[in-house]
Amino acid sequence: VPHLRLVYAAVAIPGVLSDHTGAAYLLEERIRGKFIKYINNNSATPARYLWAKEEKIGLFLCFAQHVQYHLTNEVVYLSDF
Repeated sequence: VPHLRLVYAAVAIPGVLSDHTGAAYLLEERIRGKFIKYINNNSATPARYLWAKEEKIGLFLCFAQHVQYHLTNEVVYLSDF
């Protein structure tokens, strides 16, 4: 199992909506240092540009998505690793 972590994230909703009715924003932690994108949010396969070790991690993350989807009765899965 690879040693990875998720970024901190939050949803921000404006206190005064004015012209932006229903507006919501996803705020994510700024990543400093090396960052590797293993899976895009438009595909359930590892990115094509990964090296051998990174590709294995990408495959593990695909597996984790699959398991999470089934364990939540097809309701939830994380994407965009």
